[in-house]
Amino acid sequence: MPPLADDLRGLLQLFWSRLARLLTGTPPQTIALTGVLGLAAFLYGIYQLRQAGKRRSGTSPRRAAASRAAFQQQQQQVQSSSIAHQQQSTPLQPACAQQSHILKASQPAAAASAANTAAGLAGAVRAQLAGVSIITMSAPGVLLQETEPHQLQDGACMQESAAEIVGAMAQVANVFILAQVEDEIGEATVRCALEEAELLGLKQGQVKPHRLLFCSTLEGKVSMVRQLEPGLHVDAAAATIESLQRFMPQLLYIQQAHLPPPASGSNIGIARSLAEVFQA
Repeated sequence: MPPLADDLRGLLQLFWSRLARLLTGTPPQTIALTGVLGLAAFLYGIYQLRQAGKRRSGTSPRRAAASRAAFQQQQQQVQSSSIAHQQQSTPLQPACAQQSHILKASQPAAAASAANTAAGLAGAVRAQLAGVSIITMSAPGVLLQETEPHQLQDGACMQESAAEIVGAMAQVANVFILAQVEDEIGEATVRCALEEAELLGLKQGQVKPHRLLFCSTLEGKVSMVRQLEPGLHVDAAAATIESLQRFMPQLLYIQQAHLPPPASGSNIGIARSLAEVFQA
């Protein structure tokens, strides 16, 4: 029997002995009857509370174990779902990685012909310029056959297919044409050649007239390109390409047969003409 029950039994026996003495006329000596009754009631209440607590504690371990098992199972399900999701997901490529391609004449002729047949020149240009919103290009050596400023004093001739290709570029990006000239005569010569090719104008596929810019030095051309911050710059001067290599994401060097290429770089593409790049 629990100790508390023994204490209670002892108190009850004391209570009955005290009660018998009172009934027989013997006066109480140390503990009053009311004190004994109160203490007995108090201990009896504690005894009942302990018994109720034991009854509740008899089932709590099972309930706790069941709760822990359910929680662990839920955690395992969440972890399994997370692992499966990670295995099925494909990480996104950064924007800079998607736009890091360099224009170059590396596409096989047969594949290029099939692509142009399916989508035309506009489709080929759009595919090559994916992600590029601003393009700058030098007119001498890229759009014009003349490569030096002094050659523009006597006249200018368009490169084959150049106007058509630049017109396709103007439909997918903002195109700026730069020309290094000696004076106003050179400016007039370049503008006249581009207007005769119907490359300048306000129609779709034309370069807006105010986007034809002139300079008198190589440094001036480099400064204009840096201010415009294009995604692609096209030039036929190796010195310009080398000066812009540190600042431009993509550079395309149109190499003349008699001129050496610029210093190599991961952001520099080389071709003989725009037509070679876009297989026009």
